[in-house]
Amino acid sequence: MDVATRLKKNREYQELIDKTIDASRKMIDIATRDGRELGVREVSEHLRFLEKKKEELQKEYDFWSKV
Repeated sequence: MDVATRLKKNREYQELIDKTIDASRKMIDIATRDGRELGVREVSEHLRFLEKKKEELQKEYDFWSKV
């Protein structure tokens, strides 16, 4: 995969992760206000995973943008 394609795909993944993080936070807020558990712990763990993955993708993007 060439560098330009790699960078484009990386950004697409980062944008999807951002949207998923936003949706997950909204879900936690709604569940908390509603007084339901609704898998808050699982969603919180998934959020941590997504945030870590986003950091990894940013490091990869930074590396490839310098090539």
